[in-house]
Amino acid sequence: MHRFGGGVYVCPLQSIVLAGGSGRRLASLTGRHPGRSLPKQYCSFGRPHTLLQETLARLAPLTPPDRTTVVVRDEHLAVASEQLAAFAGVSILGQPSDRGTGSGLLRGLVHAFGMDPDAPVLVTPADHGIRDHDAYVRGIVTAREACDLAHAILLGVEADAPRTDYGWIAPGAEIAPGVRRIAAFLEKPALPEAEALAASGGLFSTMVLVARTRSLLRLFERARPGLTALFEPLATLPPLSRALHLKRVYALLGPCDFSRDILGSAEDLAVVRWPADVGWTDLGTPERLAAWLGCDRSDLVRHGAQLPVALG
Repeated sequence: MHRFGGGVYVCPLQSIVLAGGSGRRLASLTGRHPGRSLPKQYCSFGRPHTLLQETLARLAPLTPPDRTTVVVRDEHLAVASEQLAAFAGVSILGQPSDRGTGSGLLRGLVHAFGMDPDAPVLVTPADHGIRDHDAYVRGIVTAREACDLAHAILLGVEADAPRTDYGWIAPGAEIAPGVRRIAAFLEKPALPEAEALAASGGLFSTMVLVARTRSLLRLFERARPGLTALFEPLATLPPLSRALHLKRVYALLGPCDFSRDILGSAEDLAVVRWPADVGWTDLGTPERLAAWLGCDRSDLVRHGAQLPVALG
């Protein structure tokens, strides 16, 4: 068993943390920090740690730091390194620009494949809020134990309301205790459809998943074969050549959204349900951020300049 901080890993995984987003929807808040404009994942919003640091801390029962890969933009390499100094051994990979979650994940997958091509890997964004860390870990353990039953096991959250601003997963038949096939993805449905989904057991899509590294690369190859070919040389190039190759590749890339462009066309996917009281939110809007922080939305916007978003 792997140990970290005196604890025991409940199911050792590789992990890929996606921290390369631009945070445009919260830029009116995070961009007010004096002297530095940072995406939300590098901000603390008055809490003891930044969202990125909280994400790595949540992974502590699941993943050794030396099996964790964090994908950031090149301009945030120094910030990420500073914030993650306590997580000795973590790999921080830069990308020249934000070309979407698909390209960011593929950047991390090539690295993870080089470390262990057959390992199960946990994929998570760096900018989520979670209240119940134990429930978070239990869901991932269930997904890890089922990862050979499908190409990928996603984590979905039990709907607490018929929300129209989230993507949804419609679960299908049960294939193992707590694990169901995915019947369909529905992106930001209209209210009547969201009400029907909530009534029938639909889940909010989180873009957190567990899969074998090889399986995820196969999904990319089927959906975007040209994209995977561009990233393959990163596995063997020396550091300087790798940086030059990345600049050339990202200059050519169009956007690639992992949920829409890769998972949306994939088959043989499954989902594990997190209960609503796991307290998940993607913190994608000022309203969600205010609810997570427990303050009023109008106060959040009005006093955004005073919200501490310093490095943790």
